[in-house]
Amino acid sequence: MNKFIAYFDILGFKEYIYKRESVFDLVKRDMEHLLLDTQKAVSEGKLKPIHNNPIGVMPDLENKKVNCLNISDSIIFWTDDDDYSSFLDIFRISSEFYKNSLRNSAFLLRGSLGHGQIEYTDSQHKDEKTYASQLLYGKALIDTYIMAEKQQSASFCLTESIMTYLDKTLIELEEEKKIIKDYVYFKNEDDPKEVCLIPPNKGWFTEEKEIEFKNKFVITDSERPILEDDFKMMKEEVKSKMENTLKLFRSLHQLL
Repeated sequence: MNKFIAYFDILGFKEYIYKRESVFDLVKRDMEHLLLDTQKAVSEGKLKPIHNNPIGVMPDLENKKVNCLNISDSIIFWTDDDDYSSFLDIFRISSEFYKNSLRNSAFLLRGSLGHGQIEYTDSQHKDEKTYASQLLYGKALIDTYIMAEKQQSASFCLTESIMTYLDKTLIELEEEKKIIKDYVYFKNEDDPKEVCLIPPNKGWFTEEKEIEFKNKFVITDSERPILEDDFKMMKEEVKSKMENTLKLFRSLHQLL
């Protein structure tokens, strides 16, 4: 059955895990924050009281509009059908999740939004050991995974399948600047490719934010301040992704 899907993963996750092996409590903290950010996105800010905690609240997932699956550094949202109202739901939720990650997350995310066949089934059992089988599969998942994995920047792009679905509506979204055409670098390609992508919020990418954002590309084995020498020691692949991302956001800042 055709549905909408948004796929995200973390830029530099393998290096992050290796570099922070000795301070795994920090890894656990950051991953728990990512999980909470995912729940906030799905609940769209709705909260409910925590049981047996009169002053605590948590994201209210009772009436969520999309499904969500977290697997390691992959975050996947998908709908139950491909009605236009379902597109609006996943577009709104995945866009806010991406934009919030740029503002607040310890991680840099890249992602893609697609349309096509997806199926999901699960089976779980828990006693002294955990058994959990969650099968999400279909062409749309593969298409969005490939699109996200090839991006050499912290960008959120649309696949060809969803642009075909949107047709003339795409023009309206571009006029409203909810979607913008710009150039993104992809793996194993020398020149950037023009794609439709979801931009950050207007006015977000200030000079101060650029400095803060650059620091996210530096992964250390502690929470010490980032030094200039850290950038000199950065791997070329990481430096390239940083420069691609900064170039893209400077361009989007002008276009917005």
